[in-house]
Amino acid sequence: YKIFRDFSMSFNDDLNIIVGDNEAGKSTLLEAINLAMTSQLSGKNVQYELSPYLFSLDAIKLYLEELQNNPATPLPEIYIEVYLKEDTEGELTQYKGTNNTERRDCAGVFLRIAFDNSFEPEYKEYISNPAEVRTVPIEYYSCTWLSFAHNAFKFSQLPSKIILLDRSDQKMP
Repeated sequence: YKIFRDFSMSFNDDLNIIVGDNEAGKSTLLEAINLAMTSQLSGKNVQYELSPYLFSLDAIKLYLEELQNNPATPLPEIYIEVYLKEDTEGELTQYKGTNNTERRDCAGVFLRIAFDNSFEPEYKEYISNPAEVRTVPIEYYSCTWLSFAHNAFKFSQLPSKIILLDRSDQKMP
């Protein structure tokens, strides 16, 4: 997602402070978590906000290079997982399952932005002349937003909301 090609981060149970240089990815990290939790980007459903700018430049560059020699080159995709902390009341049980990259039986949610195979004929036409392909054809992508139990996920139904605070635009004293 954006500047991250492959990234993982664990948070502690209390307070987490994200610090880094400008353009290091602090806001992108928060945006990715928010995206996975709400399926919203700029206040709109991500399906309507798809853009090549959401993909890592390295992933797009690699795709374009490999496409020149191999039309079967897979399109890049965005996959974001958020693992939720187990609750003692069992309120997150409906989000618990093994549909995650670690195959752990736990609560969580994922968002996947990937090529939609129903567009296979159109995509084959699009790449028929690989030298003319300049970016990722997002018009052939779809979004999947599910819990680890492989059920529909709604952020508003979580028992306690997660608040992400981005203070990157405020000056420190």
